[in-house]
Amino acid sequence: MRIATFWAARAFLLTTRVAPAYYTNIVIDGQFDDWVGVPVVTVDMAGDGGNGPDLASLQVANNASNLFLRIVYHAPVNPNESGKPATLIALDNDVSLGTGYNIFSMNIVGSEASWMSDEPYQQAAGVVYSGDITGGDALIAPYNVATTNQEYAIPFSAVFNAGGDVFPSDTFRLLVYTSSTTAYETMGPVTYTRTRLIEPAAFSQLLLTNVIAFRVTNSAPTATYSLESAAQPGPTNWVATGFRAQGNGGDLLLYDPTGVSTVNLYRVMAEAP
Repeated sequence: MRIATFWAARAFLLTTRVAPAYYTNIVIDGQFDDWVGVPVVTVDMAGDGGNGPDLASLQVANNASNLFLRIVYHAPVNPNESGKPATLIALDNDVSLGTGYNIFSMNIVGSEASWMSDEPYQQAAGVVYSGDITGGDALIAPYNVATTNQEYAIPFSAVFNAGGDVFPSDTFRLLVYTSSTTAYETMGPVTYTRTRLIEPAAFSQLLLTNVIAFRVTNSAPTATYSLESAAQPGPTNWVATGFRAQGNGGDLLLYDPTGVSTVNLYRVMAEAP
């Protein structure tokens, strides 16, 4: 009876959450200021990590090329140290329990791929390792040191060596788990839908009121607009200022919450829902 009650309660706690899509550019450098404004999509209680990493929270975002994850731990740990319990990420790329590996037999994800530290591998129903993945290595910072925070970039272009895209659709399910030998430590699962950039939004003028604002004319009600800045233009140089607003069908004003820079460049981005 106690076992049945425990698993019923755990199943309730592990109900899949739907994570809000968030488009941004994250620089994987071990600095976390560019995660400001990115929603926390799931959390986990302290003290249940067993002899492995004690997971605390997860943030998820993406740009055109990468899935970004930020994993926070309750206590400093090196989740990449060889021979020690590691942090893993499971990808249920078709949001189906029947087509992938059943992590810990919990019936919450069917994982087609997992990442142990930075290394990905294919999984299948009943098979924990079913093949290799090309072009899917995760970029992680900080790496192989004791830390309470790590950020990941996982390429959307990854492919299974056996054939097929690792990310065949925009909607997928994620589960963070550990290889602890004394606890089933998990965080999630969460369902995430990759958001795509419509185009850089044109702005018509600068307004000088009590702040400098960027005006977007005829903003689309179905789009979310954000303001980014960079010292120099470049595909990976743009950093979100933290300002986001839903289009209203008319004029929309955006500003830099930290104060307008007189040396940086600015651009307005529009995201599909």
